[in-house]
Order: sequence, then C-alpha cells, then structure tokens
Amino acid sequence: MFQVPLLLAALAPGQEAAADLVLVDADIRTVESTEWYAGLEVVFRDVEYFIALSEDPARIDASCNTILEGPFDLDDLALVHLSPGHGARPGLPGEVIFERGDVAIIRIDGGTPAPAGMPGVRLVAPLRVITPGAQAAIPAVVDFDAMIDDMVAAVSEDSIMAVIRHLEDYGTRLCTSPEYDQAAEWVDTWFGLHWISSYQQQFYFYGDQMSNVIAEIPGRISPDSIYIICAHLDSITWPPEDTAPGADDNASGSAAVLEAARVMARYNFRYTVRFICFGAEEVGLVGSDYYAQTASQAGDRILGVLNLDMILFAPAGYDTLWIPYDSQSEALAGAIEQAMAMYVPALDVVTEYDPSATYSDHSSFWSRGYPAVLGIEYAVDDNPYYHSEADTLSSYSGFWPFGTDCVRASVAALATLARPTGPSGIGGGGAASQSLLHVSPNPASGTIEITLDGMPGEAAECAIFGMDGRVVAGCPLTCGTPLELDVTLLPRGVYVVRWESASASGAARLVLID
Repeated sequence: MFQVPLLLAALAPGQEAAADLVLVDADIRTVESTEWYAGLEVVFRDVEYFIALSEDPARIDASCNTILEGPFDLDDLALVHLSPGHGARPGLPGEVIFERGDVAIIRIDGGTPAPAGMPGVRLVAPLRVITPGAQAAIPAVVDFDAMIDDMVAAVSEDSIMAVIRHLEDYGTRLCTSPEYDQAAEWVDTWFGLHWISSYQQQFYFYGDQMSNVIAEIPGRISPDSIYIICAHLDSITWPPEDTAPGADDNASGSAAVLEAARVMARYNFRYTVRFICFGAEEVGLVGSDYYAQTASQAGDRILGVLNLDMILFAPAGYDTLWIPYDSQSEALAGAIEQAMAMYVPALDVVTEYDPSATYSDHSSFWSRGYPAVLGIEYAVDDNPYYHSEADTLSSYSGFWPFGTDCVRASVAALATLARPTGPSGIGGGGAASQSLLHVSPNPASGTIEITLDGMPGEAAECAIFGMDGRVVAGCPLTCGTPLELDVTLLPRGVYVVRWESASASGAARLVLID
C-alpha cells in the first residue's frame, strides 16, 4: 500500500527536550501573566487546558500532570486531530501517550512513515512549540465602501464552480503526485493571466520537491504590511492511491483564493495582499509551515491571515461559516466578522475562541506569532464526503449559494482589511482599455458577441486564451462592428479574451458553462 510519510523533520535539526511534557488543566488566558508560566514552552492549547514543556513542573501553580518525562526528541511526537462523528477511534500509527476528546499525541517509532488520510483522522502533524505574538492594531469596520461592495458584487458563482471543476478533474492532487504539480502550475498560470504577479515557492517533503503558489498585489502606501488569504491546494483520500477529487477539501478554498484575486486585481490597496495556495497540508501542514517559518525569519510584517478550508457543505440549519481564532487573533476575527456582516448579511458567521483548531494552515501562522483565522463550514464533522472519492462538486449541488456567499464574505473581509485606494487600471475596475471590450452573454454556452468600442474604424486582433496560457481561438476585430463567435466546442471553464490595436490593448474574462 502506498504511504505518505508523516513529516517529522523540521527545517532545523531535531529538538532534544530535556524538559517534561506536561498537561496543565487551566485556561491559558488566565495564567499567561504568571511568573511560573514564563518558564513554559507551549505546544498545544485547548479552551480548558494546555500542554507544554517544563523543566520544573513543581513550579506550576495549577492542576498539572506529567505526560512524558524528558529527555526526548520533540520531532518524534505528533499531534493527531481525530474526526468526531466518524465512528470508533482508528488504530493510530504510533504509541498513544495522550488522548482527550478529539485530540491525541503519539510517539512515532523510530520516525517510521505513517499513512495520511486515515479514516477517522482529520490530520497528523508534528508537535511544535508555539510562539504567540501580539495582536496587530486593526481598526473597527465603520464606514461602507462602494469599491468593496463592487468587489463583492463581482464575485461569480460560475467562475468559482469552473475552478472547482478544473481542480477536481485532475483526479487527485495528492502532494506527492504529478497531478499536484500540474495543478500548481495551472494556478500559477491562472494568476498571470489575471494580471497578478506570482511564483512557486519550492520546498521538499521527504525528498519530493513540491511548491506553494504565491501571488501578490503590492500595497501602494504601506507595502511592508501584509494581509493574506490562503487555502491548501492538495487533496487526499484513503487509501491515498485512490481518486481524491477534493472538491470541498479543498478545491473550494483554492477557488475562493483565485476568485478573490480576480476581483481584487482591479484595485489598488493601502496594504499588500497575498494570495497563497499551499501544498502538502494533508500530510502535516508542510507547505504553510515552510512559508510561515521563512516569512518569520525574513521579518515579514503579516498583519492577518484568512485561511479557507472546506466551504461547500451546508445542510439545513448548519449553513454557517465558522471562524475559530486564538488569543493573538481576536481583533482580526472581530474585524472580519464585522466586514462580512456589512457586505454579505445573508451569510451566517460564527466567530469563536478555539485555539485547539490547529488542523489547517492558519495554525502554522499561530505557531510563528502571526494573527490568523480559519473559515470552515460549520458542519464539517458531519460531511459524509470528507476524504472520499465522493468529494465532488455534484455532491454539494443542493447547498449553493452558501459557497459563493463564503467567497463574497471573504473578499469583503480581505478588502476591508487591505483598504482599497482606487482602481488599478488592469483587468477592469476603471481601466479605460477594459471598458472598450464587451463580451455578451457572459457566462455563455453557445455563441458570443464581441464588440470593441471607443476607437471608430480601428482594426484590432483578438485572441481567447485558456487557463493553461494557450490560444484556443483568434479573430480580427473592427472597432464598432460586433463579431459573433461560436464557442460551443470549447470546454466549460474560465477564459481570457485579449485584444490589441495599434493604439491600445486590453482584456476581459469569459466564463463558459453548460
């Protein structure tokens, strides 16, 4: 059976811990200012307890029990998030040294590779020391902004679905598979076709090279201050060699990142906005951990992170976006909730202090002292398609527009935080050249009409590009004269229509549907 090795090696050499691993039954917020707390290195936090390394457990002035006596190698311990509601606890790939509720800590025998995507297991990740930071100063959301409202209105459900379908069609996006590399290359190309600078950040996982895909809109006033929207691009099922379409987990989050980039590229912002699709999340948050560690080492000033992971499943009574946060992220969560309520009031949003929710990529930022929140479907533990071959777009057909509203709300939150300063002049949003080209109908399924206005009689060349960067159709245009074009034979999806004349050029997006 194919096995994906559990990440046990960090970027630095292994951490030899002479201290004991201890369980402290106290809300960490109530003891952070005590003298004895200063001597601890925290590795996991729950609402009612936390786990830490302590060289002198006797100094802890709270109910405390030793889980594991030192010395031991911290890299040999892993945190396991179990999936509530998925039956009896599975046999875990190592010695269980702690278990409470849906959390366990295991010791991996000699660094033996462990399977990923096991039934009943949400995530297995290395046990890491958490270095919390201070809360960033985030102003309250007060004034309505018409530019943000325009961005929210520009979010297209057809565009979101088209991206999810495309990612699903790879069959699998297992991080060690060639299909993942192809998906990452496609996302990188997609950003470029939407006028956003991007690159692939390479990292290694047990000898396999893979990548995060990172795009950026530089801030016009404070470019060194950064807001991030992110999601993981990889998928998994059990056993891992099977088909893993990963529509909800997590093509939905990746589509949200791309859609946010598409509508926000039309504007400039006070602060830098980064759009990131992470690799190897399903095998231990590997890509995001690499990114967050390198960002911390580089001194990046990340003011806030919005991580989206599974936003399609919304059964009756549970059509809610859940946003857990930790202590350093409370102000960020509050600002995000306010923005979502202002611009997308139809979406039910619940924010909640829950530092135990470390099963997705926002956790990598928590560990490095950056404010971050997760946006996830409230009924995730009841999703019957989770980590299965049935995680396809068709399985969620009855839950729309929940997913679209989650994307709209995320755009509203990110744009509010980044603070738009005006149109960018690219890809729309007030660009003079963009307004010259009209494509109708859009979305379309048969024949489209392309019209170029504003330059009477001028000739231009027009080309339609697929998301892989290849030209799929081309034709000459005369300004003021509508041109009909049959697109019936083109596959459904998102395209870019580019035109160029002797005096100007521009582009527009085209969505083809069934």
